[in-house]
Amino acid sequence: MARAVPIDPYWARTYFDLGELQIGGGDLEGARQTLEELSRINQDAVTVAGRFWESLLRAEIERTAGHLDLAQEAINQFDAMAQEYRWAHFEHIGRARLVAASGDVEGAMSAYQAALDPRSWEGWPAVASSTTTLLELARLQDEVGDTENARRHYQEYLDRWGDADPPVVAADEVRARLAEL
Repeated sequence: MARAVPIDPYWARTYFDLGELQIGGGDLEGARQTLEELSRINQDAVTVAGRFWESLLRAEIERTAGHLDLAQEAINQFDAMAQEYRWAHFEHIGRARLVAASGDVEGAMSAYQAALDPRSWEGWPAVASSTTTLLELARLQDEVGDTENARRHYQEYLDRWGDADPPVVAADEVRARLAEL
C-alpha cells in the first residue's frame, strides 16, 4: 500500500487504506504519520472528498487510541459535507465502530446494517469492504447472544471469503465459531 501513494499522491483513499492497515497491524504511530501526510496533501489539493478520508482516518485512529470524544469530533465533520463527497458505506462503518466502542451495541448493529445496504455502496471498494462488515456485524451479534443472525452473517462471510486463495485468515476462526453455534 505504501508503494501506491507515490502513484497518485492526491488520491486520499490510498492514505486512508494505508492508515487502516497500520492500525490493524498495531502501528498507531505510523497511522498518525500517514494522517499527517494526508492532511498536508489535503491542504495542497483542497478537495472535500479528501477531507472525508482524512476525517475518517482520524476517527479510526482516535477510536483505536481510546479517545472516543476526539473520534466523535472527526465523525461529526461528515455532517458539514455534501452527500456527494461522503462515501456512505465507509461512513456507516466508521460510525458503527465508534458506537460499538461507546458501548451501544444496538446502534452499532444498525449502522453495520446500513453499511451492508447496497444503496450505500460506491463501487468495488464498498463491495469488498462489505465482507469485512459482515464479520464485524456477526461478532457483535454473537457477543449479545443473537445467535441466529450471527450464524447467518458468519455463513455469508464464509460464502464470500471461505475459499479465497490465499486463504483469508479469519475464515478458519469463523468456521470454528460457526461450528460452536
